[in-house]
Amino acid sequence: YNNIIYRKNEFNKGACYTRNRGIELASGEFITGLDDDDEFESNRIEYFLEKYDDKYAFLCSNINIKDKLYEYKMFIGTKEIKFNDLFWYNYVGNQVFIKKDRINALKGFDETLDSAQDLDLWIRILKKYGKALRLNEATYNLYIDHDKPRITTSSKKINGLKSFFSKHRNYMNNNEEEFYKLKIKYWENNCK
Repeated sequence: YNNIIYRKNEFNKGACYTRNRGIELASGEFITGLDDDDEFESNRIEYFLEKYDDKYAFLCSNINIKDKLYEYKMFIGTKEIKFNDLFWYNYVGNQVFIKKDRINALKGFDETLDSAQDLDLWIRILKKYGKALRLNEATYNLYIDHDKPRITTSSKKINGLKSFFSKHRNYMNNNEEEFYKLKIKYWENNCK
């Protein structure tokens, strides 16, 4: 492919910085992401293009979670995802299929957050553009059986959750706020 642009940072600047630079370099109408330790099913892009409807802020799909011993689907069924749904659980996952101009309008991923950067962007997108659609077919393979460090098992998880809570607290109702406080406490007790 002669239309692929390869860019490498001189040193690790974090996922959000790199994602934002990639989005800037992209020349297409749509954006989707792929983490270095995961993979797409071969039909992912075609599937999204077939299912795309501009009334949704973005599309996402079910996810195949893969480990050495097992494999399972992360979600059950197709779901319309609304703004406040994401204060309870990330029903989206870590990658979406979206028009580039929608991400650009919100200035991309928040590079100041230590974790929950994807969830933060999904919430900001839904607030501005309305509901999203998660499709039932699993087109993203998330591998969890490697020894690479993960944000979910580090102190970055807690710092990011606290920053995320601070940033979005005013949009939460009382129940969502209390739930998020419990979530932070849980990770403080389980993330060493």
